[in-house]
Amino acid sequence: MVEASLQVLSNFGSAVLGALIALHVALYRFREEKIWEKRAAAYERVIEAFHKAKRFSSEHLEAMIHSREVDDERAAELRKMAKASADEIIRAFDIGSFILSDDAVTILARYEIEIKERSRSDSWHEYLEADLAMTNRHMKKFIAQARQDLKH
Repeated sequence: MVEASLQVLSNFGSAVLGALIALHVALYRFREEKIWEKRAAAYERVIEAFHKAKRFSSEHLEAMIHSREVDDERAAELRKMAKASADEIIRAFDIGSFILSDDAVTILARYEIEIKERSRSDSWHEYLEADLAMTNRHMKKFIAQARQDLKH
């Protein structure tokens, strides 16, 4: 009788220990997935901001190629979108080290520096080309970094 009781208690203890370990693993996995989701959302927001930032130069250059002008209303809309996008990217740089990798934050820091230097162009056309090239270059680097960071 004592042996049977000890066997039952041993089995019960093993079951409880197994359940606790399984619970711990499940909670750990859940936390990791939530962190991954937040990181993916942060990367997505920055990539979206890069995309919107490109629109200003892209649409103005396309209008130049086709010998037309962007109407005032659309130009104002593009300017507002570009400003909001640049602010989002710089904001991500400022708070990004919490969620983004150091390499991703470095890319954003370089973008912020180059954004300030881009106004040194001699002509409107040169400014637009430089802005588009710079934004594309940083966006591609950032996307590559996001892919690498989100694999882990």
